[in-house]
Amino acid sequence: ALKAEGYCLALATSSTSSVDLVIDGLGLRNIFDVIVSGHDVVRPKPDPEIFVLTAQKLGVSPAECLVLEDSAAGVEAAQKAGMRCIAIPSEATKGQDFSQADLIIESLAQIKLALIEGLANT
Repeated sequence: ALKAEGYCLALATSSTSSVDLVIDGLGLRNIFDVIVSGHDVVRPKPDPEIFVLTAQKLGVSPAECLVLEDSAAGVEAAQKAGMRCIAIPSEATKGQDFSQADLIIESLAQIKLALIEGLANT
């Protein structure tokens, strides 16, 4: 739905293994304008390098970006990059501190256009 509304979408994952296999296996490659993985950066999250590089590849400023994150290190990296961040804790990360996030939700199913636009206008 976001893609249909003209939003640029990127995947910035610290993972260095099986990223292509998973993206292609799920048929999601064409959804993303940019894919950046742990292979593309020197420093892992919570360093903001991966998010800054992703914004550069998208051709936008970090302030124009919204990150969806499932880890506290990722939330911290997004904030350091100057990006807004929605935390979506997973079963593995739900005990982490997500207090730096702009918003915490329980599921990707809660991501709606109105929510995205509401965060962009705050």
